[in-house]
Amino acid sequence: MFAKRPRTWRNHTWEADHVQASLRVTAGGDLVHPYITWLIDCATRAITGVAVTPGHPTRASVLAALRSAIVRTDPYGPFGGLPEHVRFDRGQTSSPAP
Repeated sequence: MFAKRPRTWRNHTWEADHVQASLRVTAGGDLVHPYITWLIDCATRAITGVAVTPGHPTRASVLAALRSAIVRTDPYGPFGGLPEHVRFDRGQTSSPAP
């Protein structure tokens, strides 16, 4: 995540983000760059949930990542649970260093 945040406790705040992978995979006969949607616990920096999609992220990919973050049983746990806040990274908000 781009911006630094104050340190909190586990499952206080999660941040969600999408990133386009730099590799190409075959999906439906086409070469595509998949997108990865993830949720990170801000206190521990653990990735609590993830979803990989062959195209642009959708509501379904966000919900899949959120489900994998909340469920703590196999094969998902041990991190996860219910966060107090979920914050979505909406891109870099300040200009990069020269």
